[in-house]
Amino acid sequence: MTGIGVFTKTFERDSAKDVLLAVKNYGFEVAHFNFASVGLEAMPEDIPPAVIQEIRSAIDETSIRLVGVSATFNMAYPDPKVREEGIRRFKKIATVCPELQVPLISLCSGSRNRQD
Repeated sequence: MTGIGVFTKTFERDSAKDVLLAVKNYGFEVAHFNFASVGLEAMPEDIPPAVIQEIRSAIDETSIRLVGVSATFNMAYPDPKVREEGIRRFKKIATVCPELQVPLISLCSGSRNRQD
């Protein structure tokens, strides 16, 4: 059973460990991760190995299980270059999920509205 969790972006802290400790202190055992919660863009262009190690260590130290990671971008945006950049960043996130033991990547279908 997964249990009730929280989005890590809910907590603004200085480190991955502090974010996951906040998750734990609020009584949650699982979380949905967003790279913005460790000082990167939500859809980062690059994810340094040191950041992955920091997150992995925080998971091990807090016993918080990451059940998903956010990779939301506008998949339907009218400009193909914008969509291609989103896909490139999505793939970057997907490549680190096994190391973080994250089984799910969330996204949305997007909008053709250029202002949305």
